[in-house]
Amino acid sequence: NSDGQFVSRLDVARAVIDWADTDAQMFSPEGGSAAEDYHYDAQKDRYLAHDNRLDSLEEIKQIRGVSDEFLEAFGPYLTVYPNSDPTRNCRVNLGTISNRLGGDCAPLVMGVLRAAAMIDPTKSAAADPTILDDVKLYPLATILCDRASSGGFDSIDTIMKVIAKPESAVMSDDPRYRVLQGMKPLTVDRGALDAIAYVGPPRTYRIVATGTSGKVKKKITAIIDTRRSLENPMTLNVQSEQAAGVLQYWREE
Repeated sequence: NSDGQFVSRLDVARAVIDWADTDAQMFSPEGGSAAEDYHYDAQKDRYLAHDNRLDSLEEIKQIRGVSDEFLEAFGPYLTVYPNSDPTRNCRVNLGTISNRLGGDCAPLVMGVLRAAAMIDPTKSAAADPTILDDVKLYPLATILCDRASSGGFDSIDTIMKVIAKPESAVMSDDPRYRVLQGMKPLTVDRGALDAIAYVGPPRTYRIVATGTSGKVKKKITAIIDTRRSLENPMTLNVQSEQAAGVLQYWREE
């Protein structure tokens, strides 16, 4: 990364978990035991792991191994605010994936499909080994992103249909058509995909507004929750205020 560090996916996942958990033991999916040692306090601007829930999405930049590329790929789909529906907490809303605002949602889709295909999360073993091959998985992920960007997904069933026959989602002159036509369909269990993902409308929005007056420039970042109950209405038109979303957080810079 930009700091000259070589980190694997497991290294980053472990560092994210250790940043938020309350103990001093390094997370190990294999059940090993070692102390957390990420050298946060050895940097020029020293700090310690939070050892609690994240306060903001920007905080994730402090975690070892989290690069600008990581944030570009996953940042638009992350939030630190829990869902009031417990069945949707810690699940990816595939109904919000899109390339329309720039970036590439393929890495996120690849991660979701791999997580669903893993027999044992503590081991690099999948029901279908093809799921671990970037050359074969990436074209499928880009097709899912293209479909999401153009028309979106209305259900997990739609996603499963594309996975079962991805070549049907592209034109015959698309270079990916030949690759996918000669490839055996990936094996992804519907129940396993349901356990880590769902399709639904967006709930939490980040709004960034900037304004300039003379030499003064200001930026306001706000987080809006469109389904949170309004506790302290500021107007007589409560329904209208509720429909606009409840302000979770704002910051002026």
